[in-house]
Amino acid sequence: MKLPRYELIAEKSLKVYEFISEGPKGQILKLIKFSETDLKDFYNFALGDKNLETGEIDDKVILIMETANRFWQRSLQPFTPLQT
Repeated sequence: MKLPRYELIAEKSLKVYEFISEGPKGQILKLIKFSETDLKDFYNFALGDKNLETGEIDDKVILIMETANRFWQRSLQPFTPLQT
């Protein structure tokens, strides 16, 4: 089965990725961020819109589960992140 995939751009740390989501509201820049937790080998996963002023995930935007589902469907296949 061949599904469309997002083109991910990774920071050098490989803990932050960005991609463009296309939908009814047009193109929206999204961020994925993996943050270490106090538990060994466990990370927090954050996914949301990129705030263009701060460069961070906009936590005031409600993430619609359809976007998250689409991301996982397109991205659970092995990928090679693009380095910035």
